[in-house]
Amino acid sequence: MSKTEQAYQSLREDILLGRLVPETSLTISALTDRYGFGWTPLREALSRLETEHLVILELNRGFRVAPVSKVELEDLQFTRRLVELPLFKQSVLLGEDKWREHLKRSHSDLVTFDIAIGDINDKNLIEWELRHDAFHKALVAGARSKWLTRFQHQIIDHLKRHNRALILRPVFTNKTNAPSQSEALEKMFRHAMGLDQHTPIMEAAIAGDADKAVVLLEEHLTLTLDVHKMLEETNG
Repeated sequence: MSKTEQAYQSLREDILLGRLVPETSLTISALTDRYGFGWTPLREALSRLETEHLVILELNRGFRVAPVSKVELEDLQFTRRLVELPLFKQSVLLGEDKWREHLKRSHSDLVTFDIAIGDINDKNLIEWELRHDAFHKALVAGARSKWLTRFQHQIIDHLKRHNRALILRPVFTNKTNAPSQSEALEKMFRHAMGLDQHTPIMEAAIAGDADKAVVLLEEHLTLTLDVHKMLEETNG
């Protein structure tokens, strides 16, 4: 792997996982100190990340991590539904036995990993995200549209950044003085993460009930914004 590719992969991972938080200035000197790469591989890596809209370049300010916002989160969720729901329906209708077995394994990997609110750390958060992303990618893996699949993967990456900054960290670090609000927030979040959300989607897909499966997935995808809305109300 070239130095440029190493620099690109290192920066991209840290941006997606929130180690480089939104709006962070990305000066070459600071990045060299942090990662040990030289000017050329870092500059090329930043240019690649700019094309992916993970990094922005502003006149007289240089590179910085792209910001996150509620407006963009809503736009990403809207776009995800436009892309992922048709892909999922195509998977259910066209997916073969190999796809169904892959979906079952991804579901098993997800639901056997428990993550407790109040006992969160970077390691188990990353593990849960990997399993959750793998499940959603498995849902659409039986589809035939390569371009829609590429778009879905890109959208999931950007949503990961927004979810970490606007939802995951605030949920896990919520310090509200209103216990009832905190309990309601935790209940909603665990509902979004839990078996009662993911298992019916998988079962409908395996059964070949495309219409039911798509309805269940659409309901699931709306929960992220519901959690964010409750966070805003809780933090008032």
